[in-house]
Amino acid sequence: LLSLGRETILVDKNPDQSNKMDFTKVFAESDGETALSLCDFLIKSPGISPNHPILSLAKQRGIPILSEIALGRVFY
Repeated sequence: LLSLGRETILVDKNPDQSNKMDFTKVFAESDGETALSLCDFLIKSPGISPNHPILSLAKQRGIPILSEIALGRVFY
């Protein structure tokens, strides 16, 4: 996504331990609502529960949720 000029945002439980080089912005999980306000779509990591509050909020806001595989189909 970065090579395509897209902004990439990470929301993580432990943002200080994240590889920040792959993202233009990094948010703590507690700031997920702020991060969603900046998103066109969300890419769900396979290890995240489908019942995670951020996913529920994204659904309420009509933000598309993609898998990593679907992301590959959309952009490549």
